[in-house]
Amino acid sequence: MQAPSYKVARFINKQLHALLQLPNTYTSYNSIQVIQNLTKLHINKTTKLMTLDIKDLYVNILVNEVLHITKTLSNYNNINNELSQEMNSLLEAVLNLNYLQHLNKFYKPNKRIAMGSPISGAIANIFIQYYENLILKHTLETKAIIYYNRYVDDILIIFNSTIISEEQITR
Repeated sequence: MQAPSYKVARFINKQLHALLQLPNTYTSYNSIQVIQNLTKLHINKTTKLMTLDIKDLYVNILVNEVLHITKTLSNYNNINNELSQEMNSLLEAVLNLNYLQHLNKFYKPNKRIAMGSPISGAIANIFIQYYENLILKHTLETKAIIYYNRYVDDILIIFNSTIISEEQITR
């Protein structure tokens, strides 16, 4: 069963991809790409590997934070103010009308995004990429993290253990 906002969510999903032009700097869409990147790395005895999984990704993303991020990215990408406001209004309506069905019961996420909506994946990607670009860029420049790659909510990190520890990364 489709939510009442399903068609609008599909429309906004396409528009967000076109307007926000996410760089996907740290995102991979297939294992071949990851393997090609890994073969270019210089590994030594102080190099460590760790994998992470973002637990309950969708239900941990706050609607208000997503709206703030999309507005910030719209400004950064010089999107017309009127268009930006319209998209954010539609996005807010879709995210607030969101609900999910499980075992014949309906649930409305409280201030968070629902799984299964056509826009949920894009919203999660926008959310994560925003923070990756804020936080990771500096760490990668220091060479503490040698390689970082994400596929949806699964993360692969290769790091120099003489510069940064696992505990520092997971904080």
